[in-house]
Amino acid sequence: MKRKTGKLYGIGVGPGDPELIPLKSVRILKGVDIVFAASSS
Repeated sequence: MKRKTGKLYGIGVGPGDPELIPLKSVRILKGVDIVFAASSS
């Protein structure tokens, strides 16, 4: 069986205000196929 490899990015999204997300985080999110996020419930 052939293994697939990829990258896992851990990114910060700023202090909570969506307008303050770091630009590097935006670039990473635009380039990935899958996003995992913690639940806020």
